[in-house]
Amino acid sequence: MTDGQQFPPAARGPSPSSNNRPLDPSSGLPFAAHTLAMISGGTEAWEVHYQALTRRERGEDVIVLSVGDPDFDTPSPIVDTAIASLRAGETHYTVSGGVGVLAETIAQVESARLGLPICAAQVVTTAGAQNALYSVFRCLLEPGDEALLLAPAYTMFAGLATASGAAVREVALDVEHGFALDVDAIARAITPATRVLLANFPHNPSGAVADPDALAELVNLCRQRGVWLVSDEAYCDLVFNGEFVSPASLTKDTRHVVVVRSLSKSHAMTGWRVGWTLTTPTLSAHLRNLVAHVSYGSSEFVQAGAIAALTMPLPEIAAMQAAYRRRRDVLVEALAKIPGVVPMSPDAGIFCLADVSATGLDGTHFAERLLEQTGVSVLTGAAFSPLLKDHIRISLCEPEDRLIEAVLRIHAMVRQLNV
Repeated sequence: MTDGQQFPPAARGPSPSSNNRPLDPSSGLPFAAHTLAMISGGTEAWEVHYQALTRRERGEDVIVLSVGDPDFDTPSPIVDTAIASLRAGETHYTVSGGVGVLAETIAQVESARLGLPICAAQVVTTAGAQNALYSVFRCLLEPGDEALLLAPAYTMFAGLATASGAAVREVALDVEHGFALDVDAIARAITPATRVLLANFPHNPSGAVADPDALAELVNLCRQRGVWLVSDEAYCDLVFNGEFVSPASLTKDTRHVVVVRSLSKSHAMTGWRVGWTLTTPTLSAHLRNLVAHVSYGSSEFVQAGAIAALTMPLPEIAAMQAAYRRRRDVLVEALAKIPGVVPMSPDAGIFCLADVSATGLDGTHFAERLLEQTGVSVLTGAAFSPLLKDHIRISLCEPEDRLIEAVLRIHAMVRQLNV
């Protein structure tokens, strides 16, 4: 992949011109072309995951390792707080964007984490990090703009940019050196049309943590070139090796940095849909206005649970972090014993990449055959980038005994390949 490679128009749907709009086959009426452009990357790759869910619903013994949904329960104090809120009748409209106690709580927590003075006016709450990213991109991009993604990129990222009519360009991370930032390559990829660079560290799918010095260079580069740096920090609380550093805490001037976070992975709250952005008061006002038009605001009882998650002492969180670390170690050690499978130990997050090219299969065919023959679902690396076409991504969101069982099934399949 060359620096700043641009997706061909056909890869993102037809051009949104008045003469070439897609039609609804049922009504015969046109709809917006950008809806086709939003089709997530690697859509076909997710078919293995959907098949796995269907088979599991039929009662089959399927081990689903193709998605990052924590298997832990949300800590009881959070649930109890939300239930108490419900019973107290807190089931009405809230102020859009979380202005109020939740925003004030997030501002306090983030001020302590980042070492910066953050006020509630800089916080906008959203329905998870995905909604936060969509809202940010909608407020920063328009047709004719470009967004830079760091490849391999999470499957939904391209759709976030193309939803606003912007072009998507990718710059490869240095895969050979642990998915390291290549700031020089990013600098070469920036054009006068570049408006946004999305950085995702800790990285999904690799679990890499960015080097702070390289990250500081990136912050300075974006400021000098007039580019918004959007930092997706969904896995910042799940770091095993080293220490996570947010780009918002680096250098003196980070007003061009937008931080996106959520409670989904760190607190096993994926279904609660609690996320937020940190940025300038002006951009926050525009984001809050967009949220008001799209989802208005999160429920009172959900906000109560979120405040509990951010303020209460929760030993369950440390226990979950320790469990993920153990699972990583167990999985990597077991996978390394399978001929033809080369695991990459993640520094953070809830996924592990493994190179399966020595088995004679690429990641897509490996994942398809694995589910068909053994009932284990993993995601092909091709869902994220051609750079990972020979890899699979394995989730750590199952207990250790199920991970070990999954590895035994993987080993059995590989033996049949005569590797």
